[in-house]
Amino acid sequence: MDSLGFWACSDTKFPAPYDRGIAQLRWDQWDKQGGRHADESIGEFFRSAREDRPTRELLDAVFGNSPFLSQCLLKDLSFTKRLLTHGPKPEIDRAIQDTDNLSRLGDENRDQLMNRLRRAKLQVAAAVGLADIAGAWSVMEVTGALSDFACSSLQAACCHLLREAHDKERLDLPDPSNPAMNSAFFVVGMGKLGAGELNYSSDVDIMLLYDESEARVSFNAHQQVFSRLARNLVAVMAKRTSEGYVFRTDLRLRPDPNSTPPSVSVRAAKAYYESVGQTWERAAMIKARPVAGDLQAGRRFLKSNRGFVWRRNLDFASMRDIKAIKRQINAHKSGEGISIQGHNVKLGRGGIREIEFFTQAQQLIWGGQDKKLRGRETLKMLHALADTGRIPQKTARKLSHSYEFLRGVEHRIQMVDDQQTQSLPSNETGVEKIAVFLGYENREALERALLDHLENVEAHYDELFESKPKVSSGLALDFESEAPSPTALDALQKLGFDPALVAWTMIRRWRNGESRSTQNPKAREMVRELTPAMIQAFAGSQDPNTALSRFDDFLSRLSRGVNLFATIIARPELLDLIAEIMGSAPNLSNWISREPGLLESVVQQDFTDLQLPNDIGLEPALAESARRGLVRVYYKIEFGPEEISADLDATRRDEMGEVTDLQNLLDIQRRWARNRRFQVGVHMLHGYLSPVDASRPLSGIAEACLNLLVPAISGEISSAYGNVKGGQLAIIAFGKLGSQEMTMSSDLDLIFVYNHARGAMESNGRKPLAPTQYYAKFCRRFINAVTAPTSEGRLYEVDMRLRPSGKSGPVACSLETFEKYQLQDAWTWEHQALTKARVIFAQGNLRERIENIFKNVLTQRRDAQKLAQDIREMGERIKREQDGPQSTSVKFRRGGLLDVEFLAQYLQLCHGTDHPDLFARDAVSVFKKAAALRVIDVGIASELYDAALFWRNLQGMLVLLTGGNSDDESALAAIYRILGKSTGKNVLATFAAAVDETADLVSRHYQSILGP
Repeated sequence: MDSLGFWACSDTKFPAPYDRGIAQLRWDQWDKQGGRHADESIGEFFRSAREDRPTRELLDAVFGNSPFLSQCLLKDLSFTKRLLTHGPKPEIDRAIQDTDNLSRLGDENRDQLMNRLRRAKLQVAAAVGLADIAGAWSVMEVTGALSDFACSSLQAACCHLLREAHDKERLDLPDPSNPAMNSAFFVVGMGKLGAGELNYSSDVDIMLLYDESEARVSFNAHQQVFSRLARNLVAVMAKRTSEGYVFRTDLRLRPDPNSTPPSVSVRAAKAYYESVGQTWERAAMIKARPVAGDLQAGRRFLKSNRGFVWRRNLDFASMRDIKAIKRQINAHKSGEGISIQGHNVKLGRGGIREIEFFTQAQQLIWGGQDKKLRGRETLKMLHALADTGRIPQKTARKLSHSYEFLRGVEHRIQMVDDQQTQSLPSNETGVEKIAVFLGYENREALERALLDHLENVEAHYDELFESKPKVSSGLALDFESEAPSPTALDALQKLGFDPALVAWTMIRRWRNGESRSTQNPKAREMVRELTPAMIQAFAGSQDPNTALSRFDDFLSRLSRGVNLFATIIARPELLDLIAEIMGSAPNLSNWISREPGLLESVVQQDFTDLQLPNDIGLEPALAESARRGLVRVYYKIEFGPEEISADLDATRRDEMGEVTDLQNLLDIQRRWARNRRFQVGVHMLHGYLSPVDASRPLSGIAEACLNLLVPAISGEISSAYGNVKGGQLAIIAFGKLGSQEMTMSSDLDLIFVYNHARGAMESNGRKPLAPTQYYAKFCRRFINAVTAPTSEGRLYEVDMRLRPSGKSGPVACSLETFEKYQLQDAWTWEHQALTKARVIFAQGNLRERIENIFKNVLTQRRDAQKLAQDIREMGERIKREQDGPQSTSVKFRRGGLLDVEFLAQYLQLCHGTDHPDLFARDAVSVFKKAAALRVIDVGIASELYDAALFWRNLQGMLVLLTGGNSDDESALAAIYRILGKSTGKNVLATFAAAVDETADLVSRHYQSILGP
């Protein structure tokens, strides 16, 4: 039987057919179709194949296990003969070559193209399937072949559609005979396509981009032309026809998919990644590569975006995001052991995703410093991590072996019916079928092998990302007796409760109704039900006893616990959140203890249901809503400026109606602001908002409160004193409110500026006042409304020392006085402060006039040397005034946040005359603009940009955790408290080094730019 070629000489033991009856029916079809084929040689070959043992056994394995592959083989007999004769590689090479030829030909219409691609896909699927079943190829050879064909088919579709658009004069191609070249349109493969790791029934995650500076489009209608092209590309690839489909296509990894067209400009993509790109998007971009279209343009884009993906230092926000991604992965794990039936070998415990995240997380951590860790392929990067000493060689080998095994199981599951699923059947019969298809004797044999690999993966995953202590489901702790048993104390001690007696006593008190919130019999019953889960949650804290004690204090202040406990029973994941608040953020836990009602804002359905993508940065084929990620949804929808103001106004109307009682308004404002700030704090704690992301909503909350107060205070003042003729008032925010960089404990730096008609001597009310007195009274009343403690506490502290003449000046100044002072009398440091100034309220044309003053003052030409000296001296003076640990805090240490901000202000005041775009208020944006404008070296600007982000994120989180800036030792202790048990010691060590490295880097640039 030499004619059978490749498969005939195989000594492989092929899988047995699970269903021999179905296999026989397929053989009958084989005989019938072969016998009546017009080519007699095919009929002869089909008869010979049945008589050859290896070939017969291979086809038995296909016919008895995979309806999909059976149809592929019986659909095109000429192809099947070639495949069985020559083996998989020549046929796959042939299919790819034919597809590549389609890229160069222009003589087919779209329907013909679609049919040819679909027929080629079926041939590739059949060839790859047989290579896998026969053991002729490794798992990675299988994924590589599938990925190569996907790239080829995408290129054929791109070339056809580009040529079509050129023929219709929608765009002008430089070379219509080679449509992709210099077309400025390209496809970036993401996820498994980018890595060359497509699974058998995978969809393809792609981004479609165009460079509008290079693309020659009719009437400059770039978006219209390339969006049409994108939609057509998806149809060519994914639309089901009588020939099937090529690949399901997912565009949801493009920047901001809810708001952007299907094809995005390079400029818009870069702006997105530079301004709001998230850590999970950095993880996704690790695997990105150009796969079709103008490949050179694609490479240029990825090269320009390299700084977004690979950070020299891992910052605090990245650490928090890694923890959030890990939490999302863990959310799919069940609390008990692994159940094979229905187990998802990709998303479930010990699955493929854990290996991928294990690898990618460490690439994010160390890839910025080590280029050897910037590869796309999972297996290669596992070994690179081992070769660079990041993980043991044994770990790399074991995880690689498990990865290949799990991908093999995934492929067999998908080969049955070409379904995009990674879950084993949910019944024994279904698992038995897969076991047989994989070549196992029975279901039990597969389950043993699979369990070994799943447990291997989970053990190494947990070893790197240290998991919480596990509470045995069989552990019975006695809380009913008067004294604890040694067994109970020993168990609590092992879980981290030290001294265990304190924890045992607190829990017993809750269960016995000795706490205020558990006096109700129903509440006590719920607490008893929740006890194991509570022990589990608090055991995961860095200091379990402290977390438990804070929760005990909270329960003692809660009047009724039934609602809380019922909510936790319904949504047990909230226990982890509560334990994290109590264990990691003393400020937030103190807020809750003082005001238990705050927790209601956390347990609301819409507060915690927003989620990160399931397959973050790995292979996200997700629903649109989940794909957006909690960070963006929460920030853009719930905490946008308009939404914040509307929410506060709606709250006021709901609680007050049309009645305007100032005291009631102040209480409503304070409650609303506290709830909103608390929500932001919890999202920061959970890693869903970085401190930098959180600063704008925190600033928006303050601004909304101030704006709502203005008409209420104005009404009081005008009712008593009337109005000043032509009177106008403006409020200018400086500092962190001005630059929208507020933290959880920021105060408000404000000044008040007024103007009035020429000749206006006094107001027209019952008690007339001169304009100076009138506006001074308004300001004092306004500040008192913000700062005075009511039954709901203070709103904010207010600092007015930045007004002209400082403390000695009037609380409100006229526009003329403000302008004269800034132009003639202000010190350099006051102009530094002015770079952050922003008008947050203004009447009439006062906003425009004040902003013109800002512009005139800030764009004055200055002596660079004198400016640098003034800024240096002010920095040294501020640092000398700091006592004790503050001198090494995030802000005041050498190379810290103050130095970064002073450098940004120097660049603004020195170069702003020629480059007014530099006046961006916050340092992060200033350095970004400085790089674009080339006012300093781009590399230095990039390093300072990263440093500004690093310090701001660290400061914002330390404020949340400790209440303010703290020394290095306290800062690292706080970081370890919140990250230590769930992020891993490797991440912490990298971050600790980044603190010193960032300070040294900034200090060097500070000396270089401003002088010693």
